[in-house]
Amino acid sequence: MKNKILKKDDNPNYSLVHIELNDFKDNDEYNKILKCINNSYNNKKELFLSIETKDLTIENVSVKKVYDFSIFLKTYKKKNIQYLKKTTINIYNKDIYNILYNLFTYVSKPIAHVVVILYNKNNKNDNIELIKDFFP
Repeated sequence: MKNKILKKDDNPNYSLVHIELNDFKDNDEYNKILKCINNSYNNKKELFLSIETKDLTIENVSVKKVYDFSIFLKTYKKKNIQYLKKTTINIYNKDIYNILYNLFTYVSKPIAHVVVILYNKNNKNDNIELIKDFFP
């Protein structure tokens, strides 16, 4: 299943981007995400990301892509101006949560404030199980 990137770009100062992340393994899908972040930086617009992972499974996540993403984050953290202002990630799988936890805790701190919301998918109402903030 392909990732969907919905971009609200009608404000000259910032972009709101919603990503339905279903694949973090395929090169083309991974590059779409990087391109979206790159474009905001190139356009010098603040960026607010919302990432939905309801259909993401652990089988669709590549450890290599996670590591590559950590290098990408480190590159952007060195920039003088940070356009990425905040990211909210909705998670429905504890394994995916653990990958993010390790990424932001041990491998590479985030560029900006990240809020990860872990939902209890076993519950019919998708109740929130945990909210975790990560800071640069």
